[in-house]
Amino acid sequence: MEECITFNIKFNKKDCRYFRVFIFSSRKAMLKAEEEIWNEKPDNYASFVGFKDKGQKWIGNLMFYRQYIGAGIVAHECLHAVAHLCDIQETTEEESCQAIEQLVTNFWKKYYKYEQTIKVGW
Repeated sequence: MEECITFNIKFNKKDCRYFRVFIFSSRKAMLKAEEEIWNEKPDNYASFVGFKDKGQKWIGNLMFYRQYIGAGIVAHECLHAVAHLCDIQETTEEESCQAIEQLVTNFWKKYYKYEQTIKVGW
């Protein structure tokens, strides 16, 4: 897989389940990684894939590329993640709203932490 940064985000601190975030250096690198994972040619700007195994702690991937990171696309993909949560467990409307809030907040906290460590040329 080409150069990318990765980190995990959770719904809340108490929940052991998490999503793995991949942020690639370019769209081309992201699409190549997606093609290797899914054996098909994707044509998207970000993606989410969830894992259905209820006993698993790692329950999905969110994939982005650096030039297309923004509030809207992150919220969009995190909403897919929350919809996935609703598929694997019973969730109230308020729990879903709290989950999206926490995922988006945790995404940006981790992203800014890692973004500061990236070389300028990346």
